[in-house]
Amino acid sequence: MAKHCVVFYDCNTGKVKEIIESYLFLHGVDNMSLHCSQEPDRLIMGMVLDEEDIARKDEMIVVKDYSSDFIGNHYIDLNGKKIEVYNKNNISNKKIIIDCDVFSGTGYGMLSREFMKRILPRDLGIKINPINSSGLFQTCLTNDDNVFSKYFIDPGSLSEDKYIHVRIYPPKINFPRKIYNVAYTMLESYTLNHFYAKMMESSYDRFIVPTNFIKETFSKYLDSNRISVVPLGVDSQVFNPNVQTEDVEFKRVDFKTKTIQPTDEKPSGFKFLSCARFSHRKGCDLVLKAFANGFDKQKDDVSLVLFYLPENENNKKHLINRILSIFSKYDTNKIPPVYLKNEPWPTNKQYIPYGWGDCFVFPSRGEGFGLTPLEAAACKMPVISSNSSGLSDFISDETAFVVPIDEVDDIGRMGNNGYEGNHPEWVEDILHQHTWNCEFPIMNGQDTIDIISNHMRFVYENPNSEKVKTKVENFYKLAMEKYNWDIVSNQLYQELKKYS
Repeated sequence: MAKHCVVFYDCNTGKVKEIIESYLFLHGVDNMSLHCSQEPDRLIMGMVLDEEDIARKDEMIVVKDYSSDFIGNHYIDLNGKKIEVYNKNNISNKKIIIDCDVFSGTGYGMLSREFMKRILPRDLGIKINPINSSGLFQTCLTNDDNVFSKYFIDPGSLSEDKYIHVRIYPPKINFPRKIYNVAYTMLESYTLNHFYAKMMESSYDRFIVPTNFIKETFSKYLDSNRISVVPLGVDSQVFNPNVQTEDVEFKRVDFKTKTIQPTDEKPSGFKFLSCARFSHRKGCDLVLKAFANGFDKQKDDVSLVLFYLPENENNKKHLINRILSIFSKYDTNKIPPVYLKNEPWPTNKQYIPYGWGDCFVFPSRGEGFGLTPLEAAACKMPVISSNSSGLSDFISDETAFVVPIDEVDDIGRMGNNGYEGNHPEWVEDILHQHTWNCEFPIMNGQDTIDIISNHMRFVYENPNSEKVKTKVENFYKLAMEKYNWDIVSNQLYQELKKYS
């Protein structure tokens, strides 16, 4: 009798150490973590094994097979008997089904739309299984049904071993395994927690990631030749130096009443722009502190423009309360005007924030890619940014005003009694288990705030200097030549063509 199984083996010797029926892992990552506590034990993909073979577990050796285009395959050698994860002889010339979120305003939704509208019309015969997001970002959907609907397919209508499965979204456990699985995904950390890494190894054959940084991180846990790099891009028809300033209903921080209220006023003077989900990881606190630290409304004709969407959708006041709390530590009589847009804007008008900025500020503590600095660069806007994690692929002294990190450290986890770790400021970012006990950049000191303030002052006081112009031109050229959607979509097309 055949059973769907997960096979644990020693990554050094290949010797199989444990075989567990895969149904035990169907209910989430937590169940898998119980079996993933020892670092030397690595997971092979879920596979079908006969009971007779399972009984000979001690004779099994896992072999990594790099002989075909489908690099990263494994099989079991049972005293000369080759047991494959699936029939690799029948992989080619199958349909490619892509799970992707083409309708939401999330980052994965955006990149799915941009990739798919360029790849679907080509000759690969790709069909898509739309993933539906929920929550805040459903409110900014646009009606793109006519673009994508003719490519929709229900994978349930296919035999489960008759197609190649590609997922543009965070990976999930896929058992039982009968098909070839590819994930386009990303993470922001310098390490992966143990059970998440093993979940990826057990469920997917190949990984496509947007930065060399992620490839380096994943390669600590997965064979590096199972990982390809395909960046994200910008659309020069949308993000360009002539981006229009459209009317926006802003809120303004009222420092006297300690509230944030709707206003008919518009940002004026030199406008510093920041655009992100509001969280500690995105460095939003550093933007506010640097602005309050570096400018005086009696002396400086500046304003801060925040296009910040809430990271915590369950607490609608969280974002506003955090902004007010941060500013309360400074002399609010001196802080220049601060404007906020904290509701989603249409997905077909993603350029809107950049019409309201003269300099983009993005001191993020961790990015899988970091698309907004590239969008600002395409609009020929000076960029102040950290160059850690995924940002290191394109943020440098040649392209931006760089904010260095202090160190990289384990940010802890949530336990039965609350937060466990040395960095409680990260609590709002470790609600998802895949970030637990991962290493991220630490940027908390006054020196970091001073560096950002000094960069902001320099750009404010010297907007037409050779230094500013050179960085702007270098970053714009890099964005146009390497990071535009037409170029990177063709790279993804070439990757997918291997499976067609």
